[in-house]
Amino acid sequence: MEASKVLIHRGLCGISLRLQCLSIGMTYSVLSTIAIFMSSMMLHNPLSFVDLRVAKTVHKHKEISANETNEDDESAMDELESVTNSLIREVGQNGIEMLIGGFATLIVSVLLIQGIRKNKTSWIFPWVVESIISTVGSFFMFLIRVASPASISVLKAFLVVFYFAISIYFILSVYSFYMIIKIQKKSVTHFLDHEFQGGAGEGSFYRPLEDSQEQIPPFREKKVPMHDHEDYGRENVLYAKM
Repeated sequence: MEASKVLIHRGLCGISLRLQCLSIGMTYSVLSTIAIFMSSMMLHNPLSFVDLRVAKTVHKHKEISANETNEDDESAMDELESVTNSLIREVGQNGIEMLIGGFATLIVSVLLIQGIRKNKTSWIFPWVVESIISTVGSFFMFLIRVASPASISVLKAFLVVFYFAISIYFILSVYSFYMIIKIQKKSVTHFLDHEFQGGAGEGSFYRPLEDSQEQIPPFREKKVPMHDHEDYGRENVLYAKM
């Protein structure tokens, strides 16, 4: 049953799930914009993002003298320049990856916001797919980093785990809202198919006006008091004002 796929019904601190998903979309839009700006700076001036303290030669060389130079000094300078250029190329590659990821996240985040506003599930689902791919990729990179000889501090490991927990919660929230809209649309479609396509047969509340000779009473709207907590767990219920 599709209703069982709705894992989260309410947002944090009791806010509506729709408002929480809108906040998620706006947060990701801001973060992706910052990532695009940072990646542009990395591509424009990569040397400022290079840590020159790690630019060391592989082979041992004599200390470079200010008064005299020899072949060993020139080879050390060449090797140091080669290491620096390699670090600059690495910064450029990271900048390109961040730029592509930032644009992708920005596009799907804008689609998410518009999809929530217009109740379009086809605009919400791309964010779910992109976020799952990004989170899984980051998780595998984290595992590789942990398995590498380079040590990782406990604080960094805790922050990464917290990031994955928040990301998974955001994905579940948006996916739950996606399923709620999908269930509601399916309920409306089933209701209309049953009432209108079934004709004027028995069991239908709707009959064509041109085929009916009876007097239709004037429409009177009746307000039904509803609260947010009464909708909990009833995403598959269609409410209609009679």
